[in-house]
Amino acid sequence: MLRIAICDDDQYICAEVERIIIEYRKQVSEELTIDVFSSGEELCRVLSEEEMFDLIFLDIEMKQVSGVEVGRFIRETLHNDILQIIYISGKDSYYQQLFDVRPMHFIHKPIDADKVRKDIDKAIELFGKLGNTFCFLQNNSFYRKPIKDIIYFEAHGRQVKLVGVDEEYSFYGRIKEIPEKLPKSQFLFIHKSFFINYHHVKRFNNQEVTMSNDKILPISRANKDEVLNFLLESEKEEN
Repeated sequence: MLRIAICDDDQYICAEVERIIIEYRKQVSEELTIDVFSSGEELCRVLSEEEMFDLIFLDIEMKQVSGVEVGRFIRETLHNDILQIIYISGKDSYYQQLFDVRPMHFIHKPIDADKVRKDIDKAIELFGKLGNTFCFLQNNSFYRKPIKDIIYFEAHGRQVKLVGVDEEYSFYGRIKEIPEKLPKSQFLFIHKSFFINYHHVKRFNNQEVTMSNDKILPISRANKDEVLNFLLESEKEEN
């Protein structure tokens, strides 16, 4: 899945880029999600609340918070060097200002649909190479954790704890939103508060699982049948 944001205070430009992406979405196998923002302030607020995107089509010349400022917020405040930025503008005078932001591309107005499609293809290829990782924000810093090193996720109120083989992290979010970012065949809910990596299951019975770090986690009654079927079937496939 490629998560795309469009940010421009010109509604026509937003609608045009969104239309191009929606049409192109019918032609590619990759799932593309689209969120539209009408100001740099709104986009920065959403990004600071842990919302993640892979690709942003970003207007440079916006009122109050410009696209250049948004780019610097992403790179310098969030320390996110992975999110790809494509700038949109009718002028050529911004190249020097954009040097530190490291954009993926620059698109001139009026919008060329073929360039938008090519940039999406490039982003799909790039994130395909990085697809074995899980991304999150902790204390305004961007992290990319190898999926193989994630043991489980645990819900903690408004936060999610990620327990890895070498370290633990906590970030704002809802545990029910984690599955859409990870392989369905590898992770499963054993309880409403625990989302585990099957490859780190050491032992299990009908009440609990023991993970590779020797942590014992409960299997809820509501999840018991589904969890046991999943684990037993996975054991058969590996043997």
